[in-house]
Amino acid sequence: MKKFSLEYENSVPPAYTAFRTVHNKRVHFDASYHLHPLCELTAMERGFGKFVVEGIVHSIDDNHVSLVAPNVPHTYISDSECKRTEWYLLQFPIDAFSGLVDFSSVWNLFKNGEIAYIYDPAIAPLVRRHFLKMAGAKNLRRLSAFLELAQLFISADKTPVYSTSNSSSASSDRRVAFIENYIMQNYRDKISMPDLAKRVGMDVAKMGRIFSKKKNISIKRFIRRQRILSICKEISFGDKSISEIAFANGYENLSNFNRQFLSQMGCTPVQYRKANNTYK
Repeated sequence: MKKFSLEYENSVPPAYTAFRTVHNKRVHFDASYHLHPLCELTAMERGFGKFVVEGIVHSIDDNHVSLVAPNVPHTYISDSECKRTEWYLLQFPIDAFSGLVDFSSVWNLFKNGEIAYIYDPAIAPLVRRHFLKMAGAKNLRRLSAFLELAQLFISADKTPVYSTSNSSSASSDRRVAFIENYIMQNYRDKISMPDLAKRVGMDVAKMGRIFSKKKNISIKRFIRRQRILSICKEISFGDKSISEIAFANGYENLSNFNRQFLSQMGCTPVQYRKANNTYK
């Protein structure tokens, strides 16, 4: 089997929307073998070649439709005889349904080690029609179009692609990767454990157990560690007051902050600044 060089693609939807839509017309598929933290729905209109997901190779042709789970390596490769391709791509966070529908409807697609789905080609025209409706809409109409498309890919006939690794472990790994990425982006804010658990489609206790088992640290301690590490950088390279830095990094109580800093760093914030500050 061909070896692929894996790249991390930091796919982020535009600031004004939760979704990223792309319509491509090219001679060949030219994406690298990559992964990113978003779900990815792809609908081909024309083109043929190979769909590679976690090293598993599938043949594709006109009207291919696939859904790939977050943080799963994948790519599309044109056959040499292919001279024209056209496809539609939708990327969205797996918690894009927040407050609208049950997260489990999305997470359950990947709960038993499924890393992707390949759909009946007959739905391709319908997927493309929903895609164009969504791409041309704004605000609530765009969201409404997305929910219609989501209902289609959740309920339509499809064939699962399973991870070659342990299925339960693969599912847990994706959830842990999502939790870690979410914390890295939001640790300066107050993170609600029930809300985070809802985002990954499980209860708080199970989420905590899975994360602790994979990362050897509790979620709350992981959040505190990220905050303290961020504060250390700001103390070392800036002249803001320590209290201002602490409040900006999610702390609401200075006594609690000082206690946690001392526990993690072995010194007070003032002592750390004296020893490490480079701002003159």
